[in-house]
Parts: sequence; C-alpha cells; structure tokens
Amino acid sequence: MDIDKEREKIGKFIKAGLLGLSIVLLVGCSVMYLPKIVTVFQEEKPKENLPINSVDCNDKKLALSFDVSGSNDKIDNILEVLESLGIKATFFMTGDWIDEHADEVRVIYRKGHDIGNRSLRNKRMTDLSQEECKQEIQSVHKKVKDLTGQDMNLFRAPYGEFNETIMKAAEELGYYPIGETVDSMDWKDYGVAPLVNKVCNHEKLKEGAIILCHTDTKFTKDALSKIVKTLQKEGYTFEKVSKLIYSYNYFIDETGRQTRKI
Repeated sequence: MDIDKEREKIGKFIKAGLLGLSIVLLVGCSVMYLPKIVTVFQEEKPKENLPINSVDCNDKKLALSFDVSGSNDKIDNILEVLESLGIKATFFMTGDWIDEHADEVRVIYRKGHDIGNRSLRNKRMTDLSQEECKQEIQSVHKKVKDLTGQDMNLFRAPYGEFNETIMKAAEELGYYPIGETVDSMDWKDYGVAPLVNKVCNHEKLKEGAIILCHTDTKFTKDALSKIVKTLQKEGYTFEKVSKLIYSYNYFIDETGRQTRKI
C-alpha cells in the first residue's frame, strides 16, 4: 500500500514537471518570435489620406475641372463652349492668376461655375509645414472672397501632390481636397483627335469621374466640344465638383473614391 502511494506521488511529480516544461517551452518560443511580430507591425504603416479622385454614384455623372493659367482669351473660349453646351465646370485658380485676371474671376463666378483653390503660386507644397500650407490656402481664399463674396471649399494641390500635412491643413480650413480620375494630359499639346480619344476612352472613366484639363494649352474649342458631346452621347451628364461630391457622412477608399456611408 505504501509503495502504491509512493508511485502515485512520483506520477504526479512527473506530470507537474512535464507541464512546467511545456510552459517554459511555450514562453521561450513566444519570446523568440515576438521581435519578428513587432517588426511586421512596425513596417506596416497606415496609408495616407487621399484626396477625392472620384465619387461613387448611381447616375452617369462626370465633373469637368480645369487648372487655370495663361491668358484670358483661352478662358473666354472655354467659357463660350461650356455655355453653348449648357454645362458647368470647376476652375482651380492660383493666387497669382487671380491677381492678374480679377475680371475673369468675376465672370467665371457670375456664370455659375465652381471656383477652386490651387495655392498661391502653384509651387510644390509637400515640403511645407502645416501652418505654411494653411497660409497658402487662406491667402487665395481671401482674394476670391474679396472679389466675389464666395467662401471656397475645394482645394487641389499644385501638380496634384498631396501628403498628410497638406490634407490636414486643407481639411482644418473646411476644404475638400480634390484630385482627379482622368488626367487629359492636354498640356502635351498632342492634337485634338488623340486628346478626345484619351479622355473619352480612358480606362478609369466611369460614373463619378473627375476629368482634369488645363486652360493654357491647345485644348481648343473643337476638342472640348467633341469630348463633351461624345460623352453626352454615351449617356453622361456633367456636374460641378461641388455638386458631385458628398459633403458629409462619407469615406474615401484606397483609390480615392468617395463613397457614402450606409
């Protein structure tokens, strides 16, 4: 009987020892692989916020936007075409251009088009501090406010280069950062037909797309008319950016597409 008790004690001791050894081994393995796990999480940085490059909508709506520069005669041509077609567009302006073309700014506003902010001098803002970015945006805001009475809320960074600092500066000032879906690349001046084809057959063109054009190019009346008429035949309509985007209750996906929250 005593022998059986001793054997039982020895068995319990062995089981306890094996359990303890298992725990030690598990802890050791965890410590061994913990640095690797931590490294993985450290390397997986969160993605920066993106501007609104397109809008998720049910209707076949597009927005036509222009980065403004150059002479006023080309602006007049573009405004004439837009008026003849009965559509409104969005014009992103720099502070320098506004200073030189105050009358054109007033005309664009009176005709019912959007006026957007494109910084003071169209210089890259990615190396600026958040406060410097705010100063760039606010200075242009004041110029347009003084000329038209309008408080702008659309901002496109020079060269389309956004970073987290620029995004936060714009959003804290009540602006919606705006990118583009289809870049016409019209500044290359590669001809009317290729330009029409590039825009109208662009792989990313679909409902909610924002088309980027420039005013100081050979983007002639014929090219603009053909683009608009071609897309209208395909069932598309045109809205100003301010009318296309959602102003609240939305999120931006990894492509910059703005979607309404359910």
